[in-house]
Amino acid sequence: MPSRHPYTRVLVTGASGNTGSRLASRLAARGVAVTAANRAGIGPAGTTGTRFDWYDAGTHPGALFGADRMYLVPPSRDADPQAAMLPFLGRARAAGVRRVVLLSSSVVPAGPETLSYGDVAAILTEASGRTIIHVDVDPVELRVAYEAAGLPLTAAQFLVDLDTAIASGIENRTTDTVERMTGVAPRSFREFAVAEFGTRAVRSDGDRQGTG
Repeated sequence: MPSRHPYTRVLVTGASGNTGSRLASRLAARGVAVTAANRAGIGPAGTTGTRFDWYDAGTHPGALFGADRMYLVPPSRDADPQAAMLPFLGRARAAGVRRVVLLSSSVVPAGPETLSYGDVAAILTEASGRTIIHVDVDPVELRVAYEAAGLPLTAAQFLVDLDTAIASGIENRTTDTVERMTGVAPRSFREFAVAEFGTRAVRSDGDRQGTG
């Protein structure tokens, strides 16, 4: 199906992950040409899969081929991700990419409302029928936990400071990123949660009937 969009191709990195796989599928369903990049080189239905590794420059040209938009998931567990990302961004610009959306730990909610962690927990409780709570972690304890997971002190403290800033309301705003990228207005988190848990309930009922 020919693309109905003014851009040629969108490169989605991390296309086997939670956000990347869903974004790639949604874009493809809208008729957008999508290059789904990950280490396995396999993308969702309707996309073109290609192998991609931040630390293997040989995989970069194939991922960038034909793309003029891209969605980037930074390398995980890297205390200095920009060392791998900046050279790639330079190659992307030279290859013709003109717009980049970056997923980060401080990504702004792109839905029609801003939500606190407590709001999210309350919505999940309502949608799932289970009690879900959010527990604030002391910044020092959080830093220690990050370090225990293998992060250097500077990276651990950066994430703690970032979380503290977000909790203070620094990112209390919405964006039009989802609608601009997909052409579809985003659902509220409550709508998403109700639909997700409703689907799971139907599947569970089907499983029980199948084993009865």
